[in-house]
Amino acid sequence: MITMTQSKRINMDRNSSKGNQLKWFDAGNWYKADYLGYEGLSEYIVSHLLEKSTVFPRVPYEIDKISYQDGIYKGCRCAGFLHGGQEVLTLEKLFRLEWGIDLTNVLAPMELKERILFVVEHVSLLAGLENFGAYLTMLLEIDAFFLNEDRHMNNIAVLRNVNRTFSYCPVFDNGAALFSDTRISYDLGLPLETCYGRIEAKPFNRSFDEQMDVAEELYGVHFYYWFTEKDVERLLSDAIEMYGTEIVNRVLAVMRQQMRKYAYFKKEPPGL
Repeated sequence: MITMTQSKRINMDRNSSKGNQLKWFDAGNWYKADYLGYEGLSEYIVSHLLEKSTVFPRVPYEIDKISYQDGIYKGCRCAGFLHGGQEVLTLEKLFRLEWGIDLTNVLAPMELKERILFVVEHVSLLAGLENFGAYLTMLLEIDAFFLNEDRHMNNIAVLRNVNRTFSYCPVFDNGAALFSDTRISYDLGLPLETCYGRIEAKPFNRSFDEQMDVAEELYGVHFYYWFTEKDVERLLSDAIEMYGTEIVNRVLAVMRQQMRKYAYFKKEPPGL
């Protein structure tokens, strides 16, 4: 357990569309408290499974308990990944700073394919990232696979370097995956079928599969994994003491279903 003080608390501008988590920065590490359910567990599971995938760069998370003021919170931590004066620029902020436009409002009247093409073409122009279409497709693929419902334009980002060049941002902030919101949308008593019926994707379409399919048609498939159900079970066994059997069993059931649905993402480990 780590103890946090008010002086270490951070107010971020990349808030979830469902609310604001408590966040802190201390000794080179970021900490987030669970706000709506088991966000810390989702960050932990997703990030560790992505270690056995083609997703790179990525940020690994660990679950942790956080003491703050009069409460003890479940949550997660990760090491800071900015170096040499880098800063994170969300796509919303990038377009606002460079062109003075609200990206979400600009995309609203467009059709799905037009939205994706607009973002890729203009981020490539503004940031000089030639393969941004592949990167964006990868994000949409892992969001569909892990059911991350919070990938809005303030949760897709690039890194601006001190010399004003740009780099790809590591994949992070997957706390809204795996039906982690048990307070508002996905109560633990709900059948999974109901949860699947309620969930809506972002940022281009309410359907994970529709926005992913269009991106893959344009830029190809870019997410493959070689983790197994045993890997999922092992990670969850390490988390059962903190999160309990009911949550762990639900996450396991969701992962089993997603691995069956998206079997085409599965491949043999490198070197085999």
